[in-house]
Amino acid sequence: MSSASHSAMPPPAGGEFQRPFRVKSHLLSADFLETSSSPRKNFAPIGALPVHVQEAIMLKELLAVLQGQSKDYIYVLPLDNPMGTCTFGLDDSLDAAVKHYVLELLPIASLYSKIARFIDGGDENSCGMVMHAFLFGLRQFLREYKRFLTDREDASRTGQLTIQQLYHHILPLFDSFQSLDAVIDVSVADSVRGGALLSLLQDRIVRFARTKEVEQLLLELTKAAAKPFLHMLSQWMHEGTFEDPYGEFMIATPKQRRPNETARRMHDASYWERRYKLVPEMVPSFLLPFTDKILRSGKYLNIIHQCGHSIRDQEAPVLQFNLNSRYYEAEVERAFLHASGRLLHLMLDSENLMPKLRTFKHFFLLDRDDFLPDFFVYAADDLRLPVSAVDKGKLLELFDDAVKTSVLNGNPYKGMMTPTVRGSDLLLLIHNTSEPGSSSSNSDRRKESVVLNCFTMDCQIKFPLCLIINDQAKQYQILFQHLFRLKVVEWNLTQLWTSCVNSTNAAYTILCSSFIHQMLEFIKSLQHYFSGEVIEPYWAQMMVKIRAAKTFDEVFEEHNEFITSCSKDCMLTSPDILRLMYKLLDNCGSNCSTLQDPRFTSHAATMSATLDVMQENFAERIASLMRLFADSHQNREFDYKLLDAVQRIDYNDYYRNQQLERSRSREESGSGSARDFRICSSSSHS
Repeated sequence: MSSASHSAMPPPAGGEFQRPFRVKSHLLSADFLETSSSPRKNFAPIGALPVHVQEAIMLKELLAVLQGQSKDYIYVLPLDNPMGTCTFGLDDSLDAAVKHYVLELLPIASLYSKIARFIDGGDENSCGMVMHAFLFGLRQFLREYKRFLTDREDASRTGQLTIQQLYHHILPLFDSFQSLDAVIDVSVADSVRGGALLSLLQDRIVRFARTKEVEQLLLELTKAAAKPFLHMLSQWMHEGTFEDPYGEFMIATPKQRRPNETARRMHDASYWERRYKLVPEMVPSFLLPFTDKILRSGKYLNIIHQCGHSIRDQEAPVLQFNLNSRYYEAEVERAFLHASGRLLHLMLDSENLMPKLRTFKHFFLLDRDDFLPDFFVYAADDLRLPVSAVDKGKLLELFDDAVKTSVLNGNPYKGMMTPTVRGSDLLLLIHNTSEPGSSSSNSDRRKESVVLNCFTMDCQIKFPLCLIINDQAKQYQILFQHLFRLKVVEWNLTQLWTSCVNSTNAAYTILCSSFIHQMLEFIKSLQHYFSGEVIEPYWAQMMVKIRAAKTFDEVFEEHNEFITSCSKDCMLTSPDILRLMYKLLDNCGSNCSTLQDPRFTSHAATMSATLDVMQENFAERIASLMRLFADSHQNREFDYKLLDAVQRIDYNDYYRNQQLERSRSREESGSGSARDFRICSSSSHS
């Protein structure tokens, strides 16, 4: 007795294996219902019969066995594994020539049996819609296969078919069965389902289809399996929803434990980042290049729906599997542009994005700062208090009173903006973040805890504008503090200048007015650079691009580019420059206090010497700042804005020449060596 066998494979996940297999009424496949470890009794050895009779019997039995039916002389041995390979027993007395053809054809019967068992075992709800669609395709294949064998049975009855002819007719099907067997092996071993099954099928088409027939078979099966997945994909991209009861789609929705909390956080930008997530193992390989746009398309439609707008303005198209990636690229791009464009129109038309961005510019970037002088007058004492001692409610009232006297009082969105006092200086936080090993002294911490250094603006950003602004809100606050400090120093110097020129002390006016003017011009030069050379050009550029934008993503990227560029060119990403700049601002503040001190103005004899020391310290720090500016300019090719700022501050090389004179004086006195620095290269002057 002989047998034909193949390697076994592990059982499919889920359910216990039970024999015999029961064919369900809706299945077209049928596995061998009877097994035996020996030939049936009461049958004489087939070898005792003439050869032509043996061939006729074997032909009849082969046609039955190839369709999953046990017979008399070809019987199925019991299986040890539910997805193992069937082995068959034969009468050893069978003619050698006939036996050769029988053994060549039995592997087809074995592969048929495995496919039939895979279909029966996979007919469970837990397998998912994609697997069910794939199984439907396999049933169609087996139906055609049985139709093929039925035709051969008809030919056999009329004597028009021999076992040799059956072998040559079936041989071309062997590659198809082997390809399906390989797919089944991988899908069972790795529990492949959903989008992963589609990746497996496409990989088999591209890499392992050896003939046109096999490629066409796998293509038809993939088209069938992809239908439910592509239906979910079309729903998601065009309606912002999908039905995935078995968890086989490429996008998942995390379960929300607290519905009330979910409703509150739905208007938070971070909520929408976590609301829908890609499931990497369920992303079909043919959709990998487009996953980001697919995810965002549905998210945008959900945002529109959350805002109370209808999103079903067109029917979701029927997508079909296609080996050409350009097909998916075109469909995804069309859906993405539609969803992103609709969200953009919602932002611009219904949510008034442009005027609200201008409100941000007025308050955070201080391009409408006529309320600040009144605010400084009203809140002068409060701004000098420690953070823990300030009455924030009173500060808010003083701020509102100042705004009422300015052009911003007519701004319909001024209610979005409220002053606030942070627990720590955001600019100090930048310094500590950029230098993790740095630490501030106790006196520095006490100084930084003054309200003036922690005062900033806050904003109430409602949904859906929070999707654009939330991530950059902190950068807006840092920019505000950056510009606000300059405004504070400018106001103090202006007050000092006014008192100086109106002073009855002629010596004080003559000696100090020039130095006060130097400090004031330095502050104004910095302000001109930050506002006129950085913020305004970038703002104008952003406005042009937003007006020309076609999608929400373009607006998001342009706004992000605007705030990032402003932060970089305002030196907020250069800790060395920022540190020295604030030392200069602190120096200006301490100079203001000294020049207003009655003890300074009443001692004419020491006034000149003290003033010389202050001027020298101020000039040295400006010279150091100019060196850092020059180095930064060299590291930023074609950054002519920074070069203009350097030339404006050090007009006619005033501070450079002062530094040269001091260096020569030190050399003559033996106190040191000259340190010449050059701010502008010869190419810059040209």
